[in-house]
Amino acid sequence: MPSPKIPLDDPRVWTLAKARQQLAHDCTYLDTWEELTDEDRKDALPAARNYLESAINAGLVPAAGPAGPVVRHTLTLDLDDEHTHFVLSEALREFAARQRVEADGEAARMADSGDDDCAQVEHRRAWVAAADALLDRIGATPDTRGASAAFTEFTRIADRNREARAAAQPRMDALVARHKELVDACDATLEEFRVAREAGDADRIAAAEIAQAEAYRLLSTEGLAAMREHAALAAEHFRRGDELSEASRGLFRPT
Repeated sequence: MPSPKIPLDDPRVWTLAKARQQLAHDCTYLDTWEELTDEDRKDALPAARNYLESAINAGLVPAAGPAGPVVRHTLTLDLDDEHTHFVLSEALREFAARQRVEADGEAARMADSGDDDCAQVEHRRAWVAAADALLDRIGATPDTRGASAAFTEFTRIADRNREARAAAQPRMDALVARHKELVDACDATLEEFRVAREAGDADRIAAAEIAQAEAYRLLSTEGLAAMREHAALAAEHFRRGDELSEASRGLFRPT
């Protein structure tokens, strides 16, 4: 029997949507998840939810979680072992730091856009509180050093990249449009030459050949220059994306 519809604020949906966008960014000329607008992120959730639900229905992933049954187990850990204690405390600190940064970022974006749907932010802050409580219970201290500064740097780079992309997009669109215009001109001269030959009109054939030579000259010079400039702008976008990825890793490095 198919599982019930998974809510869009299920953290697995957000995780899957973010991963799909990162894959699209790595393989094609698309924005990273952080560079998307709030509306774009929301638009990506239904598809991610459908993929997740399909995988659950196919038995590829368990249904456990907010949209499925919660199975509780009792787990005994030897926290007197220093390595076990270190691994658990570091994992909880990193998880809490990540969720704290994500919650602050989503809250800031919602404040900017006037969005009042704060369910995901509340979930993340509840997870932070749960992780901090576990850290306290096992005798470890929550560590948020550097998180605020790292997040400030990350958002600075993300905002700069978004502005740079917006500034470059009209030029990139114009370059693509010009290249298409030149290609269309070549196609038109080919068609004119074909029609002239069928008509047996020598003067028209000669004119078509001249027009064709000029059209291809422009495509091989101006058109090639347009595509080179477009490629350079695209390369700069990918370079900025790499810089943003590096900044995102800096959010969770030990301080």
